[in-house]
Amino acid sequence: MLDFTSAIAVFTGFLTIFGIGLPIITPSTKQATTLIPQMQIMLDSSYTAKSILIANIADDSHLAERAINDIRPIASLTKIMTGLLAIEILSPNTPIIMSKDAVSTPGDLADFQAGEVVIMRDALYALMMPSSNHIAMAIAETVGDRLGGKTFDEKIERFVHMMNERARFLNMKDTIYRNPTGLDLKNNEPSNLSSANDILKLLRFSLNTPILWEPSRESQKIVTSFGQRRHVFTNRNPLTPYIVNLIGTKTGTTKASGENIIIIYEEILGTPQAIIILGAQPGQRVIEAESLLIKTGGMVQ
Repeated sequence: MLDFTSAIAVFTGFLTIFGIGLPIITPSTKQATTLIPQMQIMLDSSYTAKSILIANIADDSHLAERAINDIRPIASLTKIMTGLLAIEILSPNTPIIMSKDAVSTPGDLADFQAGEVVIMRDALYALMMPSSNHIAMAIAETVGDRLGGKTFDEKIERFVHMMNERARFLNMKDTIYRNPTGLDLKNNEPSNLSSANDILKLLRFSLNTPILWEPSRESQKIVTSFGQRRHVFTNRNPLTPYIVNLIGTKTGTTKASGENIIIIYEEILGTPQAIIILGAQPGQRVIEAESLLIKTGGMVQ
C-alpha cells in the first residue's frame, strides 16, 4: 500500500503524461516556520535615542531594539496611563473642572483658566494632543474625588496609587509613577520611570480602550469650554497626517528625560505595530521616528 508521499508522486506522474502540471507543495510545520528569520532593522549611531523598540503588538516580535529594559524617565508618556484609568471611571460626558490647584501646574500649552469646565471627551484631546499638564491634574483630581480624597493633594495621591497598582497588574516591573503628568520633580529629578519593554505592555493593554487614542490621530482640534473659552489644540507629533493607518501617538519631553515619542499604527494585514523612542537628543525624536516609519513601511511616501 502506497504512503501519502508516494501516492502524490504517482498521481503527479500520471498527470504529466497528459501535459498537466501541479504546483510544488512543500510540507510546513510549526517548527519549520520558526526558523524563518524576521526582518531586522539596524540601529546605527545616527539614532540618538537611549532606548528604541519596534514591535509587533500582536505577537510581541521585535523588528528593532536598543536597551529596551533600561529604566528611563518617560515625561508625558505618563499621560497614557492617566487617560486610560480616567476613561475606566469617568463617562465621556463627565465635567472636568479646572481647579485653581490644577491650573497652577507648570509647563502647560492648553491655556486653561481656573473655573473652566470641559467634558471628559474633550479633555482627552487636551491630554493627548498638546499634552496639557493642567488637564492631567484636573482629570486626576476628578477621579481622586471619586476615590474618596478630600484635599487636592489627597485626591492626586489616590490617583497615583491607582496608577502604580495598574502597573503592577500589567507586570510592568520597571515602572513607577509619582505624578499624573510626568513633570520632573525639584532640581530636574525625574518623576515617573519606565522602560520601552514596559511601555509596550501598557500599549498592548490600552488598545482595548480605543477612545483613548482617537484624539491623538488629529493634527488640530478646536474645543470650547462651558465658560465659552475657545481652545485650539495642536498635536505635538507633526508626523500624524503621514502615518499609515495611525492608531495613536504620544510625545513627552522634560529636561531629565530628553525627547520621547510612541507611535502605534496598523500594517496592511491589520497587525498593530508600535515604535517606542525614549531619550532622544533635542530636536531628534521626530527625525528618528520618521526614519523608522519609512523603514517599516509605516509612512506615506
